[in-house]
Amino acid sequence: MMKILRHFRDQGVDVTSEGSTFLRPDAFVGLQPMAWDYHAPAANIPPGLYCGTPMRAEPEIKRDPVQLAGLLEQFCTRVVPWYYDNNTTAAKGPQRLRDGGDLFVPALWRRQMVVAYSPHGYTSKSWQLPPGWESVKKVVVSEISVEQPQRLREIDVRHGAVNLGLRPGQGVTITP
Repeated sequence: MMKILRHFRDQGVDVTSEGSTFLRPDAFVGLQPMAWDYHAPAANIPPGLYCGTPMRAEPEIKRDPVQLAGLLEQFCTRVVPWYYDNNTTAAKGPQRLRDGGDLFVPALWRRQMVVAYSPHGYTSKSWQLPPGWESVKKVVVSEISVEQPQRLREIDVRHGAVNLGLRPGQGVTITP
């Protein structure tokens, strides 16, 4: 199996597996860069060498395949920060990403998007926009939903920041 994985790697193919540490004697560190059900096979393995998704989602999908209860929270609190922390190519600024359980994290897979989420809700918080948003004067706030994002409102940008309010358990995207 190692020879096969090396051949795929040499051809530019990254092999992803369901697991990293179960049902086999070796984790294939350096040969399999990602596992869906990831458990670190050793301490301090850099994500550029081996990683896995922070959101398995299988239990939530089985429990509620229509509303997908629990996935929004996992996506906002696990996936978005994980992607931000492990992306080494994007410019990152000193802006605050968390305030208690509330999040305001750039979605780095998009050119200009921030995901905001609050487990308990708040009426008004000021969040600094990330680098690259200096010329943005207004942002669009859209609710993240199972179907598609629902445009909620526009907010003026003041001094590079937006003033936002969220309901408990609400996740939104912020775009120019």
